[in-house]
Amino acid sequence: MLASAHITTVYFITKNCRIHSIGGDWNAHAEENHAFQLSADSVVNTLLWEYFTEPFLIHTYHTMVDHVFKTGEPVTVPFRGDSPGWRRTMKLRILRSNHDLCEFICSTQDAEPREWVRLLDVTAERSSYWLPMCSWCKQVGVDETRWLEVEEAQFELEESECVPYPNLVHAVCPDCQVAIGELIPGNEKRSRHNTRHWSGGKVRMGV
Repeated sequence: MLASAHITTVYFITKNCRIHSIGGDWNAHAEENHAFQLSADSVVNTLLWEYFTEPFLIHTYHTMVDHVFKTGEPVTVPFRGDSPGWRRTMKLRILRSNHDLCEFICSTQDAEPREWVRLLDVTAERSSYWLPMCSWCKQVGVDETRWLEVEEAQFELEESECVPYPNLVHAVCPDCQVAIGELIPGNEKRSRHNTRHWSGGKVRMGV
């Protein structure tokens, strides 16, 4: 069953960031994105780091989980949870469930349908190139200085005849490195002084 406009996914993480259990609309959201390999049964007992390797993301998740376990205080951060047919503004709330587990609750705050975005469609044909997509705001880094909304990035790729589309990989744009860093206790100093202006990208536009 495909996800509705408003979705809520829930998962529990151990102290070493291993996925303990999953609930809510997880499977429906995975199906909506044709990410069948990310079904609940497939990801339980795996580490978060098996799904992204971007250093800032790893540091951020470690910091959030450590803070929640040590203080018992929840952490809340906004993010975009888009799919090809939906633009979603979402909220991630991390709570200490017990001594051994944190609960991650991802809930939709607003949802807007849109024309199908093939750049986000995992079934679309891909080239051997790749571009970074920000895990928080879902903008795509099209060169060393510009991050665009996914529809704009798709338009530029097509105008530059960069089709088949490149693969998209997890990254964090410079603006989100600062904004998210300042929302997380203990992360503020790093976010201001360790912002990277380019998280990858191997597509040359206009070639």
